[in-house]
Amino acid sequence: MALADFARQAEAERLAARLVIEGIGAEVWTAQQAATLLPASEPPVGPTVVVARGDHEHALTLAHLFAEVDAGVSEVAPPPQDLWHGSFLRLLVGVFAVSVLVSTVVVLLFAAV
Repeated sequence: MALADFARQAEAERLAARLVIEGIGAEVWTAQQAATLLPASEPPVGPTVVVARGDHEHALTLAHLFAEVDAGVSEVAPPPQDLWHGSFLRLLVGVFAVSVLVSTVVVLLFAAV
């Protein structure tokens, strides 16, 4: 069954690779090949990710989760944050760690002289 069609080949290959990693057999078909799987009223736009009929529901769920993660709106896997956009405690720990590192370097430089 056709799962999703994309405008660019790289996007289709990325989704297919992610699905294969999750144990779902996925292939990328050209728009002409995938046109046989879809109704004539809804032809594919471009490269299409195709999965087995039995894997379609699971693959569709994973594709939606991957899209949420890529968009940065997933509650399951929020995007990583750098130190400056984290909590105040993380910022404080970071400043302390940098201070200790700088102090250690300064002490070692004076000891070497």
